[in-house]
Amino acid sequence: MEKSLLSILVDTQRGGGQSILATMKFAILPIAKVFTICFMGCLMASKYVNILPANGRKLLNGLVFSLLLPCLIFSQLGRAITLENLLEWAIQAKGSILHGWEQMKEARESHISDP
Repeated sequence: MEKSLLSILVDTQRGGGQSILATMKFAILPIAKVFTICFMGCLMASKYVNILPANGRKLLNGLVFSLLLPCLIFSQLGRAITLENLLEWAIQAKGSILHGWEQMKEARESHISDP
């Protein structure tokens, strides 16, 4: 018995439990949202539509980069920070600081010893 491509896409996979179509939708939907927002921004900023004048574009650009983007970064980062991550980052920071200190001492000693 042959199955059509559509029935294969819609039917659930035996081991996974999700259809290929649902997985593709899950992967493509966030990208489509970002492209839609970018397209709307380009449309609003274009000189032909003229919804935002040049001064408005400059103010909106400053708002996005000075307020909205840092808020988005810190809200996403806040979910990822745990006590274990903080301890791991502290150990890594300590190691890189000590390594930099040793490199600086060696460079200073070699510079002083050279005539």
